[in-house]
Amino acid sequence: FGGAGGTFAVLLEDELFAGTGNDGTLTANPVQSPGRLATFKGNALAASPRYSFLLDETGVRAIDRQAYRRASANAQRAAQRIESLKAELKKTGLSRERRTGLQRQLGQLGETLDAAKQARAATEQWRISVPRRHTIIALANCVAVGGDGLIEARSLVDGTVQWTAKVDGTARGLAFAGGRLLVSTDTGMLHCFSTGAAAGKTISKTAGQATLPVGLAKRLAKAARTTRGWALVTDVVDGRLCGALAEQTQLSIIGVSGDAGKVAAARERLAKRGLYGSRVSVHLAGGGALPFTDYFANLIVSEAAWLGQAPDRLAKDELERLLQPHNGVAWLEPDSSPRLASGLAGAGEWTHQYGNPANTSNSGDALVHSDLVLQWFGGPGAAPMVDRHLRAPAPLAAEGKLIIPGENLVIAVDAYNGTELWRLPLPGSQRYSMPYDAGYMSVNGGRLFVAVADEARLINLASGEVERTFPVSEFVPGEPRHWGHAVLADRRIFGTAQRTTASRTKPSRDLVSADYNNNQAMVTGTHLFSARLDGGRLGQGKWTHEGGTILNPTITLSGGRVFFVETTKPVSGSGRHSLDALRKASLQIVCLDAETGGGLWARSVDNGLEQSRNILFLAASGDYLIATGSQLGAGNDTEYRVHCFSVKSGRELWSASHLKGVPGAFTHGEQVHHPVILGDRLIAEPAIYRLATGRRLGPLDIPLNWNLKRPGHSCGTLTGAGDCLFFRAANPTVLDLSKSAAGRFQALAPTRPGCWINILPAQGLVLIPEASSGCVCHFSLQTSMAFRPRR
Repeated sequence: FGGAGGTFAVLLEDELFAGTGNDGTLTANPVQSPGRLATFKGNALAASPRYSFLLDETGVRAIDRQAYRRASANAQRAAQRIESLKAELKKTGLSRERRTGLQRQLGQLGETLDAAKQARAATEQWRISVPRRHTIIALANCVAVGGDGLIEARSLVDGTVQWTAKVDGTARGLAFAGGRLLVSTDTGMLHCFSTGAAAGKTISKTAGQATLPVGLAKRLAKAARTTRGWALVTDVVDGRLCGALAEQTQLSIIGVSGDAGKVAAARERLAKRGLYGSRVSVHLAGGGALPFTDYFANLIVSEAAWLGQAPDRLAKDELERLLQPHNGVAWLEPDSSPRLASGLAGAGEWTHQYGNPANTSNSGDALVHSDLVLQWFGGPGAAPMVDRHLRAPAPLAAEGKLIIPGENLVIAVDAYNGTELWRLPLPGSQRYSMPYDAGYMSVNGGRLFVAVADEARLINLASGEVERTFPVSEFVPGEPRHWGHAVLADRRIFGTAQRTTASRTKPSRDLVSADYNNNQAMVTGTHLFSARLDGGRLGQGKWTHEGGTILNPTITLSGGRVFFVETTKPVSGSGRHSLDALRKASLQIVCLDAETGGGLWARSVDNGLEQSRNILFLAASGDYLIATGSQLGAGNDTEYRVHCFSVKSGRELWSASHLKGVPGAFTHGEQVHHPVILGDRLIAEPAIYRLATGRRLGPLDIPLNWNLKRPGHSCGTLTGAGDCLFFRAANPTVLDLSKSAAGRFQALAPTRPGCWINILPAQGLVLIPEASSGCVCHFSLQTSMAFRPRR
């Protein structure tokens, strides 16, 4: 069916109405044949047997549907006949009589068309102006309309209000059944309305307390290592411990039993106490594998064992499979010691903008491969996220948590079950166009380190509380500066000072239009500094480097060294400069000792690398420092240059160049691909090189001159782990370089990833937080999700 996409659809007789896409319209399509009947402004549509009720940005209007169809058909026939007569009038050789007759018919048809249009306009029965209404349904005796904080019933005859009621949040979904109107809102609340004068009932907490399990639940709550998440209660007897846990914790509870009678009794008990369905569910599940995904449970207990009625029956391998591997607690019997999860062997982390301070874009995860199954999906959704076109900073993943940067805030989510743990507003922290900037978030040792304007904040990863704040003036006193690059690693913090106007901090359409083209300005710093961190305070070994102008995208830490590209003398201005302007101040690669800040070596940016105009990145692995840059090359194509240097001396070991392979394409990130280092392979899209030698490589059974050609656009850059590359190719996509079918691409979900780094192969999972905010393409699912390797 044609149209602009969207998430609304209604089938009305023989027509499908769908929308709204990126243009705020609804489209009517015939069900039995191709083609489009009409397109009109609107957000939703409801219908009674005679009337259609159209909801748009201004309000609601009622239209006589059958009369509208008749008038539209008459107008369409008249318009088609007019076009046919006009075409005939353009022919040469017509007699005067024939021409006069055609003109007379045109005049008559014009009157017919005007009359049909007037008749169509007259089909509008009523119109009401009520902005900020979002959803509508038609009932037998009224139209129900949902808006911001309210639901209202309006007359079918004239649209006047019959009744109105408040709801918690914005009404987004309406349904009617059994004489009851159900309303869902964006807060997650469900409201139910019916006729009569009975007082409403709020279902939230239990009306009565259980006796015996309360003390047990408090003991278990104290043992839990997270305040939010999921608990698995096995061997359910009657649901008493499930209910007590729901009261004493913020965990969501899943109970299981192999006895149908006990399941029914537990459900009835919990429903009477207002807990069933919202906080607790009980499932019939016998012995063997339970029907739940791996690693989801933050707490596992046995109700029968804790009530002293029977020993637990959960098999050890099932416990290992289900327990959250970082903060999970399994305490099946009260007389035994709890089992505390201590990490997932082989799971990698994504602790910095490009995976790690070395910028390899490789998490080091040894568990992830290309055969994946869905682990979880849900929030956070699109509302708090940065518009994807603005290329927000990468999410991070470590210590069992997924850290998601939103618009001037940070959200922490349990990586294994999707539970939102906390969110922290950080006004003034947001930066855009990250290909040209440096990472300003880093996680290590249970803390998140974030640069916010002229300071950096140390945040407790478990609670989201700010533990300490470090002003940039601690390292660079005097003229006002912002904190640029931010790294927390090896009990040291690293940062840069930059001019307050350097980073892109204000979203706009102009920013999107400019930053997807060639020759864009790099964000730069004036100083680079570091200090040891002792118990949350600055310790000894503080140093500050002041030399030239430092290119933010090049700052790299690896093996006790700090690498970056800077000019040999400072460049004045806003702190945002094109590579062409920076090149005139003589660019050099600099290596410092990470502990002391002392200079180890410096070398010129030369041998063709100095021609880079679009981007310049550094990354390091082992003995090798990689520099990649791009400029406009032959055939109006983007040319990439790749140079490999010794980390110890700066000596150039090899260099190479390749074309992107898409001449004339410069508006979807084709010229700013960041490299990925996978073991001994360097992926500088679209080419693969042997890291040590620069020899071109291909995947298994693929020729060495193979190029990675993604389906769709090149928006976004690559991430990697093991033998797999992850990227956006319309959908989130994985490419396994170890398989003989490596030239094929496997889409993971019918969703739209972000426009920079959004897919993290880390924590033994593939994590894809929602990043399609602002997307105008035909993708209706806006959700965060995670995948795990199939067992």
